[in-house]
Amino acid sequence: MKFILKINGSESENAAYIGWTPVKCTLTIDGYTGDSPMPVTITPEHRNKTGRIDLYLNNSANETPIQKIEHDFKTKNELIFYVAGKFEHSSVLEKDVFISVKSDNTDLKLEKDIMVQVRKNANKLTDDEINLFLEAFVRLNTEKTKKEYLGNYSRTPSKLLHEIVLMHTYDAVNEIHQRTSFHPWHRIFNMHLERELQAIFPQVTIPYWKFDKKAERVFTSKFIGETEKYDPEAPQEMQPKFDKMNPLVNYVENTVWGTLNRAYQDRNPANQDTFGRVNGKRDVLTEKEIVNEGPDNFEGWSEHEERKSHNSAHNVFAGDVADVGKDPIDPLFFMMHSNVDRLWAKWQHMYNRFDGHQMETYPHPDKYEGKRGEEWIEEWKQNATQEELDFFDENGFYMQTNKDIGNFLEDTLWPWDLDTDDSRPMRKYKPGVDPEFGEGNMPEIEIEFPKSPTSNYPNGPITVKSTIDFQGRLNNNTPLGFDYDDIPYFDQDRKPSTEFAMDNLKDGDLLPKDNEKQLWTLSQLKNNESDLSERLKAIGSIDETSEVFLDTILDIIADSDAPVDLRVDLINRMVAAKRENIFYPSRKPRFFNILRGLIDNQNKKLRFQAIGILTANQDSVVQKFLIDEINKTESDLISKSDAIFFLRQNPKPQHASLFLELYNQSKDPEVKRAAIAGLGNDPESKQLLIKIVLDGEEDFKIREAAALSLQHLDHEKMNDLAAEILLKPKKGNGIKLFKSVSPTTDEVDFKAGLLNMLTFTGDINSLKQNEGLKNSLNELVATKTSNKAKFLSSVESVSAVPLAGPTIIEQMAAKLLKRLEGNHNE
Repeated sequence: MKFILKINGSESENAAYIGWTPVKCTLTIDGYTGDSPMPVTITPEHRNKTGRIDLYLNNSANETPIQKIEHDFKTKNELIFYVAGKFEHSSVLEKDVFISVKSDNTDLKLEKDIMVQVRKNANKLTDDEINLFLEAFVRLNTEKTKKEYLGNYSRTPSKLLHEIVLMHTYDAVNEIHQRTSFHPWHRIFNMHLERELQAIFPQVTIPYWKFDKKAERVFTSKFIGETEKYDPEAPQEMQPKFDKMNPLVNYVENTVWGTLNRAYQDRNPANQDTFGRVNGKRDVLTEKEIVNEGPDNFEGWSEHEERKSHNSAHNVFAGDVADVGKDPIDPLFFMMHSNVDRLWAKWQHMYNRFDGHQMETYPHPDKYEGKRGEEWIEEWKQNATQEELDFFDENGFYMQTNKDIGNFLEDTLWPWDLDTDDSRPMRKYKPGVDPEFGEGNMPEIEIEFPKSPTSNYPNGPITVKSTIDFQGRLNNNTPLGFDYDDIPYFDQDRKPSTEFAMDNLKDGDLLPKDNEKQLWTLSQLKNNESDLSERLKAIGSIDETSEVFLDTILDIIADSDAPVDLRVDLINRMVAAKRENIFYPSRKPRFFNILRGLIDNQNKKLRFQAIGILTANQDSVVQKFLIDEINKTESDLISKSDAIFFLRQNPKPQHASLFLELYNQSKDPEVKRAAIAGLGNDPESKQLLIKIVLDGEEDFKIREAAALSLQHLDHEKMNDLAAEILLKPKKGNGIKLFKSVSPTTDEVDFKAGLLNMLTFTGDINSLKQNEGLKNSLNELVATKTSNKAKFLSSVESVSAVPLAGPTIIEQMAAKLLKRLEGNHNE
């Protein structure tokens, strides 16, 4: 005989991850005949770590926990009960709690190990929790796509992470923003990524960046990257800085959208609160202002949170995470949306908004029954303005509203509507080739929502409704399978709020602006006689969602007599309007024409800002400009390395021949390194990259760039080469890993990068068979090895703090060794 305990209907170890929401357990005895009494006792137990669990006989929110369950299987051959994590007692990356089942009259027993798994504040994660989240994200960037994409596209997903990222392109921006379906869509989008991460490491959840508080442990080289202040004149400083132990080192140089870029605008989120005022502009509202003092109906609250919290958090930055359509390439995006979703969940708890059929919970009931697809577009064209028609012809999609498909309660959410007839009247995907740049359109992503062993829901078409009751409080069989560390399930754990206001927006600063005052303020902005500081302050009092705001700032940006700093600030505001102003698409052509006129401006700040924005938006004019400047012997406008960096933000196949020529002809190591880094999206360059990586006489920085490019193209091949290089014996008195007893910092950086690749993207089972590699690693970390203090990376060599412990490369070697000697999932 043996006990069989199923959690969520499964015996799988991967199903034993729970949160605060109770999960159904089914206990039976295999081989028991029922002829004699079989009393058993079930209790919740722990292993003196951080996790705790409780048992329940039912899963309603008003249940109270019980210390033990007693049952005789002779009276009933199946026992059903529920288990939930004890609120505020989650686990840390391990199954540190268990359900104990013991027979009272035999020696039969069972211990079912469980992890209490919830989404946590990113600023409070342990180092191990940080590393596993980042590693899972990077490993997802090595997984194959679920579907093959044929045709010529401006972006073709080649990895599963690409496939997920490209759901959120600018082409779909109006399907998933500025509508009441914004929060439901992004809840599912985050769940999609999280379930794929958990297929790699089931312990992982997406942490949340609480962006109304400083996050000194988040914006570091060990986590999401040191983030510098935005400086248009220093584009390469926009890359977040990671140390060699961070898995993102393998990711930052080559994403589906080129290099990863991020810089903060006014406040450094690592050491300053992001709410408050800067130059009269209100940044992110506090959680209290969003949740407690916002509207008590979802339609008003959703817009309130999206504009005053979500949009403002994105606009703290310049770079990819501020660029709607590209932002998911930055893992920070998902941490931001984990917080956005948490704020919605908190608001739901405050007002008990879980019933989607109540207008206060979701204002657009039933299902969209209007015209769809081509039929809808033809009717729309009959009533559209010429400006709207021109935009549609240029971009291939139209502006959606709350009255369109995808925004009603019973509508399916795009793009997870594969088995429905909900044809969207949005972008028409027409693969084609741009005659000048070989550029097609974005592929239509067709990807199924991933299944989860910890939740059976959603188990059919994913609708707006299926996202709302995320803990299954009304229908106890439909929790979505995630919880937040500060949002309980049971009534006994809820803390009464003394702060929330039912009178909605009390802060006058949040109320709609007076039109006459706005018009006067806008007129002052145009007046070049006004003081610059006052003009900057005035921007904060304007409704940035209006047409007149866009027209006014475009006039100032185009005014060559306006102060440079004001124009720079307003260009940033115009980029931010892409996310939150429904009139932005109609002003986009004028905005881009103004920027095109600035790419050869004598002011470097304006020039580089315009080049960066146009490049990020795949503009052909700036592409041609950059190529022309690179081909000049000397350029007064931009250096070759900066021009290459900008081209890499929009990688195209035809750039490869240019980069190859630069590598072969340039004498400048920085240009050669940049050119090799630019080949990370060109499969035809694979053999050249292999040759450079193995070239022992080549500059180590160039070899490192080649390794990162090859890693992006073929991580398995690069990992094979990394192992080969690391175990190859070297002549001299030094250890095998280095050429000499005093290696240069560039060599240490290169070798540490190779260790990083093997540790976070290598096939550990295969590497376990490599005895030579293990010997080299053991030699490096051996305590008696001489000259270890000289094995310093470039970061350690310039640090003002004396080295107190093992060097970075020793730590990487030790980490890889630990994995080779054990289970790397643990």
